[in-house]
Amino acid sequence: MPRDNDREELRTRRSRDYDDDWDEDEDDRPRRRRRKSRSRTGLWIGLGVGGVVLVGLMVTLLVILLSGSKGTSETQKKLVGKWERVGGGVPVLQLLEFTDTGIFRQGHPATGTQQEWLVEFGSYQVSGSKVTIQISRTSTISINGQRIQELEAELLSDDELQLKYLATVDKYRRVKR
Repeated sequence: MPRDNDREELRTRRSRDYDDDWDEDEDDRPRRRRRKSRSRTGLWIGLGVGGVVLVGLMVTLLVILLSGSKGTSETQKKLVGKWERVGGGVPVLQLLEFTDTGIFRQGHPATGTQQEWLVEFGSYQVSGSKVTIQISRTSTISINGQRIQELEAELLSDDELQLKYLATVDKYRRVKR
């Protein structure tokens, strides 16, 4: 039976033999790393959940876009026509007209001997119940010396419109003829 000292001697002899065989060039050689075995279950679960979330977002976006476009066309249909200003005050923007082709006109209604006149001032775009009116570069609307390039309007009901410009809010009603 080997004694403890014999075992120790064998161990040191083995390590010495190993050191003698060791070549210094091998130190520079890249060693292979052991690959850890990985489970791909987490990857597949993540991809599955991510895909479901992505499809859900796309469906939600399509529903919102399609419902928003229906509201816009309904608002535009309600908006088309002539609108007159409600109330007194400065005779500015007394009569408005929105055409079905997206053109915005402004002018004055017929009074006494004067005929109604409307001048094309720009175009408009509908977004929900809100309307953004872009005044063309060749047209000029100025109030109190300030040139207005954009007006905002909101359709309150079928016969009521609210127009915002500068710090002013005016109400208009549909002209019935």
